[in-house]
Amino acid sequence: MLRSNESAAVLDLAGRLTILADEAPLQVDFRRATIEVVFPDLWTALRLRGRFSRGDRRAWANSFRFMTALTGLELRVWVRGRQVGRIAATNKPGWLAVWLGLDPLELRIGAILATLLGQQSRATDARTVVGPGTGDTA
Repeated sequence: MLRSNESAAVLDLAGRLTILADEAPLQVDFRRATIEVVFPDLWTALRLRGRFSRGDRRAWANSFRFMTALTGLELRVWVRGRQVGRIAATNKPGWLAVWLGLDPLELRIGAILATLLGQQSRATDARTVVGPGTGDTA
């Protein structure tokens, strides 16, 4: 935690990274103080989650959350044009994140359900209209 006389560092990130996870491309965008991870579908995200033990996932997420308090960074997780989760200094994980062993990731249950049900996001092209990098959320 920050002491009252400390302030978060301001970062200005810029970049794009593509990672192959089980031959599915994950896009990672770095913009200003935001890191956005874009999964092609929920199943890819769940398969990647399964590669790490619950303790490893929590240790990584807690380290990242501590880093957000120090740096002002935010991690956003996107699936099919919808922001389904985030880690930031102020987020509050719910029961679903705890049950999945993803806490302190804050999950948006409505966005996850809409993605599971195959509903399209409000934007026709979420990556350019509403979505990662625009500062807006679907």
